[in-house]
Amino acid sequence: MRDLEEKQVDAILVDAVCALAARFSTHPMLTGRPESQKEGQVPESSNLHPSEYGQAFAQRAKSAIPDTFPCPSVAVVQAALLLAYDEFGASRDSGLWMYLGISIRMAQDLGMQTLEGLKYEGRYGPTPKTVKITPSNGNSEPAQNPTPPSSTWNKSMDNPAIQEQKAVERERVDTFWSIFFLDRVISSGTGRPVTLRDRDIEISFPSLDEVDSSTGWPVPFPALIRIIHLYGRVTDLLNSIKEVSHVTPDVIKRLAAMENHLTDIYQGLSPRLHFNAVNFQHYVKANQGTNFVLLHFWFHTLIVLLHQPTLLKTFEGSIQQLLPNSRELSMSSAKTIADILAFAELIDAKSGLGNPFTRSANCWIFSRCSLLIFAAVSLST
Repeated sequence: MRDLEEKQVDAILVDAVCALAARFSTHPMLTGRPESQKEGQVPESSNLHPSEYGQAFAQRAKSAIPDTFPCPSVAVVQAALLLAYDEFGASRDSGLWMYLGISIRMAQDLGMQTLEGLKYEGRYGPTPKTVKITPSNGNSEPAQNPTPPSSTWNKSMDNPAIQEQKAVERERVDTFWSIFFLDRVISSGTGRPVTLRDRDIEISFPSLDEVDSSTGWPVPFPALIRIIHLYGRVTDLLNSIKEVSHVTPDVIKRLAAMENHLTDIYQGLSPRLHFNAVNFQHYVKANQGTNFVLLHFWFHTLIVLLHQPTLLKTFEGSIQQLLPNSRELSMSSAKTIADILAFAELIDAKSGLGNPFTRSANCWIFSRCSLLIFAAVSLST
């Protein structure tokens, strides 16, 4: 925000932000609707869809990207990521994939997945390549990066120069995990190969102990990243299932280990991150409603997938189950997703509207869960 006030933000990033924000604007310069026109009434001379309101900004940002190839920067990485979301919002899946690819390649070129150049951020706690799932006992054993420094070292953080360096590093690390999120969701959900591989990522996951300095409440984003990382591992396994016979005892054991790991993650969260009306209303006021909804949305999506491993595809034959009550658990999580989204719509529609996954993936889950209903009816008769 300080860079914005001092007019130091890269023009390409400003254009990318405006490209996304414009679709939610009611300004007549963007909507093509005269100021006298009532809200919701589009004149015949304007047939623009909201997704088109910001295309002038998007095209300007896109045309500037090739000029940045010789000298990538974090701002350009962010701009390419936002343009990927703009393509997603316009239902251009291939464009989403391409601009995400540009963002990832630039991030790798800058070494954003490594510890090189980091002194304060991303150095402590488990990393994607050190989090292990142990099938033999089903327990998760997250290996750790070096332990946090001593209290004496922490006192030096009051130094303005160190605070500035820490802020720069935090922007770089947060940007990387934002890219990681989209890479995992898009790759895993479509069967495309993951671009950012666990073994190449040296920086630590965002800390689950992180709190908002102004409220003291935990931040939803770190927990969301942990669950999305596990989602990627689960769907990598499920995408290898080509027929029902591929759900072997070994696959079931691995799924059970992942289910235990998911349970460990959720049970380790602060009670303030559990979904209820009070907690949700707090995060809406803190402008964190979307991440809070996504955290629980993907948690329950994982429950459905783990307990119904053949749900990604329709096969002939019986549907394999992780536990005797897997069908009931899956249906319960599917219903919880619907309840959360319906509740979010009542309290704060932006929490669902502000992210495409809450709608596109929700439709997929319920279309697939209809198979469970059909199977349950068939078995009962």
